[in-house]
Amino acid sequence: MRRPDVSGLAHAGRRATDLPLLHNDPRLDPVGSGAGRLANAIFRWVQSMYPLTPDSEHLRLRPGMRRVTVETASTTELIDLASLRYDFSSAKMFAQSYLSQDFELLGPELGESDALWLAALTLYGRAFANGLRHRGRANTDGLSTDMQEAHEYFIDTRNKFVAHSVNAFEIGIVFVDLNPRDEAPGMSRIGEVHTSVTRLSREMVERLSVLCAHQVRTLTRRIEVLHQVIGRELLALGEEAVYSLPAFTPPVPDASNPRSART
Repeated sequence: MRRPDVSGLAHAGRRATDLPLLHNDPRLDPVGSGAGRLANAIFRWVQSMYPLTPDSEHLRLRPGMRRVTVETASTTELIDLASLRYDFSSAKMFAQSYLSQDFELLGPELGESDALWLAALTLYGRAFANGLRHRGRANTDGLSTDMQEAHEYFIDTRNKFVAHSVNAFEIGIVFVDLNPRDEAPGMSRIGEVHTSVTRLSREMVERLSVLCAHQVRTLTRRIEVLHQVIGRELLALGEEAVYSLPAFTPPVPDASNPRSART
């Protein structure tokens, strides 16, 4: 999969100290001036760059540096927000790929390009579903009335059409073909017709893409704040405890059992 399109995300590389949201988080209260030399370096860790892989250029370690795994009161929330941002950035990528297609020239039958809007809608809806991401939640704060209505349309479409069959987006009917009664009365054929919405309009998918971009920007700001919050939590542990944390090991998902618990 190619990387998500982040060309329009003006805030993706900004420092958290530039964002008003930073000053509204009570967890950023000073922890005191006796934190030592660690305090002078901790706020180098405030930028949120993605997608992250251990060999990403901006994550390469300088000689003598050591990467450790961190667990504090706020790390679960950070993991949840990063997971949500991945969903929205992936959904935006699929939506943009769909919009690049000339699907208006296609017939009403389901085609390959329709997999793109279905994937975008599924990921967008998943980000708002009730799951294990309890510490970090997506919200619709700041949306206009028009975009709030679009959000609700997409959530309903995902829940009641894509994930379940409980609305009028699809309909079926059974028919029977009868022979002429005055010639040879009887039934010639019994059949069924199933009709379903096969694609979203360009206008609606454009709105979906805008909503995804809004969520990515919002989550990026929240993630950058959490970087500083976790920095404060690490300062409170002290230099000796921080340097004693276990070595970082890149996480590897296990796709062998879809019923396994999320970590």
